[in-house]
Amino acid sequence: MLGGDGMGWRFWGFVLGGTALVLAACLIYLQVEQTRCGYQAVQLQQAYSKWYEVHRRLEIERARLRSHKRLRELGRNVFHLAPAREDRLWTVPDPG
Repeated sequence: MLGGDGMGWRFWGFVLGGTALVLAACLIYLQVEQTRCGYQAVQLQQAYSKWYEVHRRLEIERARLRSHKRLRELGRNVFHLAPAREDRLWTVPDPG
C-alpha cells in the first residue's frame, strides 16, 4: 500500500478530502436548518402573541358581560324587571 509510486498517499488524500467535503456539506446543512428554525420560532412567537391578545380581550369581555351591575341594568332597562325580594334570591355557585 505504501509502495514507491505513492498510491497509498493518494488514496488517503482522497479519503481525507472526501471526508472534509462531507463535513463541510453537513455544516452548511446545519446552518441552513438553524436559520429555518429561527424563522419558525419567530413565527410561533408572533402567533402566540396574537393568540394571547385575543384571549386577554375575550377575558375582559367575559368579565364585562358577567358583571352584576350590567346584568342589573339590563334587567331593569331592557326587560323592565324590578329588583327581587329578599325571599326570592338564590345564590348559585360559579361553575368556572
